Amino acid sequence: MKLEELFNNLKTAGEQLETLEATGEAAAGDVRATVNGKHTLVKLEIADHLLNPKDKVMLQDLVVAAVNLAQRNIEEQLKATLQDKMSGLL
Repeated sequence: MKLEELFNNLKTAGEQLETLEATGEAAAGDVRATVNGKHTLVKLEIADHLLNPKDKVMLQDLVVAAVNLAQRNIEEQLKATLQDKMSGLL
């Protein structure tokens, strides 16, 4: 019985991956990246004042920082979700 319950919980957790979202920010929120539970970038917001061709390299660095933070944040949410689904089964 526990094995079937474990399988069902894993299936449910997998289905929830796309609905989970996490956001990372850089430059005090001027660059925001949002990823889903499958680590797909679903949204990127950039403040207008950063859209200056002279700041291209800086903007690229900020986007990378925001996306990396969003990836770390979604990992934390995934771990918490899986722990919740597996609690009491093992």
